[in-house]
Amino acid sequence: MQASKEKALDDYGLAVSRQQGSSRLEAILPAAVDGRVDRLLVQQGARQWGVFDADKRTVSFNEAPTKENEDLLNTAATETCLTQGSVYLLPRDRMPEGAPIAAIYRY
Repeated sequence: MQASKEKALDDYGLAVSRQQGSSRLEAILPAAVDGRVDRLLVQQGARQWGVFDADKRTVSFNEAPTKENEDLLNTAATETCLTQGSVYLLPRDRMPEGAPIAAIYRY
């Protein structure tokens, strides 16, 4: 598992340079729903509250949890798992680009 996590970290930079990766949640969520996320890196303990509308493919962010929103990092991880992608939890200091989430796309 540790070797797979390290490989994902190593592969992320190349994936971004080929436009096959992102650390932007608003790009990752639709890709995860579409089954395009191969590997997802998520910061341990991080939360990003908001609403993802899969039909409109839009994301709105909130500062705090409410009855109407959800943890979007968890949503991205769940969608990635549902399409046989891999999800790795990392400490904050290991996250690419200092972002709470980063994805490597299948295509």
